[in-house]
Amino acid sequence: MESTRTRPRGFALPIAVFALGIIGVLVTGGFFLARQETRVGVAARQSSTAFYLAELGVSNTLDAWDAPTYSGIATGDSIMRSDTVAVGTADVTVTRLSDWLFFVDSESTVTRG
Repeated sequence: MESTRTRPRGFALPIAVFALGIIGVLVTGGFFLARQETRVGVAARQSSTAFYLAELGVSNTLDAWDAPTYSGIATGDSIMRSDTVAVGTADVTVTRLSDWLFFVDSESTVTRG
């Protein structure tokens, strides 16, 4: 009398394929996280460079302050000056608010990177 029961098949191949799939997902996730971390680092560096470039524009404007030129501005009017360095430009706007009060606004653009 022969047995109608079949022999159990191996389970190593399905487990190996499943393990390779899990490892592939982990590796892909690792590469994605590394790429995102690089982008965050570059953005932080560019942001810091833009901040210090804008500060440079304000500092240079105040350093080269020409009283007769800025005193000649009518209240509410503005004068714009630009500073260009190797990493970018800083555009500074000086607006006269009253006889003794000026508003100095600096906007920078990073061109490196």
